[in-house]
Amino acid sequence: IGAFSRTNFCSIPAPASSPLASPAAVPRLNPIHAAVRALPPTRPSSLPEGHGILDLLPSESRGLLEPLVRLAEASEHLASGYVGAFSDGGRHYAIPRFAFLGPRGGGDTMRVGLFAGLRGDERTGPAALVEFLHRLEADPQLATGYHVYVYPIGNPTGFEDRTELTRSGHDLTREFWRGSAAPEAYYLERELGVLQFQGVISVHSAQ
Repeated sequence: IGAFSRTNFCSIPAPASSPLASPAAVPRLNPIHAAVRALPPTRPSSLPEGHGILDLLPSESRGLLEPLVRLAEASEHLASGYVGAFSDGGRHYAIPRFAFLGPRGGGDTMRVGLFAGLRGDERTGPAALVEFLHRLEADPQLATGYHVYVYPIGNPTGFEDRTELTRSGHDLTREFWRGSAAPEAYYLERELGVLQFQGVISVHSAQ
């Protein structure tokens, strides 16, 4: 895969409670975006300057995700970003990530990771997570006490090609915690290692 050599990858211990998430910097400075920006960046130096999430979305996903990106620009709870970036066939891709920080609850904040689209031919799961975020934005109290990190398209090249595997031939459902050469698996493992979610949900569909 164009922008990577095998030495770019490292091992991250698997969280004890997860089979399988770190928000990228976003431009706004309100509390939600400041909290998301506090995590280490995941963009490699090979990514050209000036690329934003909309530049890196698979062409097939813009209709689904662009309204959510625009919503996040004005939101007090929702932030958009992306996990890492990689090149394939001369085009840059990244895994889109949305973070919804609900109102503070009475106890410790729970971090939950929601993943979909690990198989690129699945459309229902990504659409369901997007709808879920729209509903949280309409009623933030539903997420009281939770920080919800959503990865609606874990396999951007497969999503663009409408194929189960990544363009490089990886089945991402079988690539985690085995030192995979797939950049998608590396970056999602890194998210899990950094954020240490208390709950992880992977959404799959028959479509």
